[in-house]
Amino acid sequence: MKEASNVTIHDPEKLSRDLTAYFERFASRNKGVHHALMSLRRGDGSFEWESAHGTVSPDGPPLTPETPYFIASVTKIYTAAAVLLLMEQGRISLTDPISHHLPEGLVDGLHRVGSEDHTSTITVRHLLANTSGLANFYEDRDSSGTTLQQRLFAGEDPTFDLDDVICTVRDEMKPHFAPLPLDAEGKRAFYSDTNFQLLGAILEYLTDKSLSELFRELIFAPLDLRETYLYGRGPAAQEDRPRPPLIWHKKKPMNVDRVMSCFGADGALVSTTADQHRFLQALFQGHLFARDQTLELMQERWNKIWFPMEYGLGLMRIKSSRLLSPLRPPPTIIGHSGSSGSWLYFCPALDLYLAGTIDQTAPRSLPFRLLIKILQIVDQASER
Repeated sequence: MKEASNVTIHDPEKLSRDLTAYFERFASRNKGVHHALMSLRRGDGSFEWESAHGTVSPDGPPLTPETPYFIASVTKIYTAAAVLLLMEQGRISLTDPISHHLPEGLVDGLHRVGSEDHTSTITVRHLLANTSGLANFYEDRDSSGTTLQQRLFAGEDPTFDLDDVICTVRDEMKPHFAPLPLDAEGKRAFYSDTNFQLLGAILEYLTDKSLSELFRELIFAPLDLRETYLYGRGPAAQEDRPRPPLIWHKKKPMNVDRVMSCFGADGALVSTTADQHRFLQALFQGHLFARDQTLELMQERWNKIWFPMEYGLGLMRIKSSRLLSPLRPPPTIIGHSGSSGSWLYFCPALDLYLAGTIDQTAPRSLPFRLLIKILQIVDQASER
């Protein structure tokens, strides 16, 4: 990786025009994109660009770069950061069994493979790295043969709590593998929202504070994130806040008012691109953690989840690959995506931060096609 200070954008004004032109073509020509929001920033402050397309809802106001939106699973970076901040304070260790930080008996029998119960061997690190092997309560099928995700796509707006998640995963789903040792060969992982539901419970049980309070204390207040909050929770979830833009599944708007507040630590945050940039820049520029080693720990080992994704501790990585774009592979990015079509990434090679959403669940490849092209445009306009 080259030093960010060695990257120079030849003609910032032309780059802005090129980005706007492509973004508008992407948003207007893809029929599944009902609205879109995107913002780029160089880490040294030398370049900024943002654009918004469409309306908040079919009969709603126009989307603007300041519009707060559901960031979905990008929330997982914040959850991981909260756990690691408590680790720096000496209040938790990544090697701690999760049962040490949860009410007695809560997770008994949660992870059974055949006749063997592996629950006692699941550690905090397993949850952060998605290497616990636990089933995904959101995308795996329950005893009825359906998934929670399918119910949402069909128009339902269900509610659930941690007990529901645990009962479903324990009694109606099968683990994908036994919890993996840190040095396991193959470097595989299984992406599961169950892991981050449990991390949210650990955070609340350990600190005796709500997740909303803890996020505000550890992250939002220190970084001055005034437009970031857990949807449906805490004092920030008041009716005077505008509802985030609709999330769409193909041609239908989804009803997520109740379910979104249930996701909590795995996907309930609402934020703006400005707040998103501030958070991720603090993370990668050394302003969030007390020790540089903490960020290094998040990226110490990358495990495969699905091509082209790898997973660290609460972070995704998309490595440069000619399979993504044979003629000009995009540079590697690190951050997180959400199933609602949201993203927050840092591109070390370009010292570039990318935040935004298309609020569209299908096809899943759509936001990545946008990101790849945007990265290529910036890369072509840069000298490294």
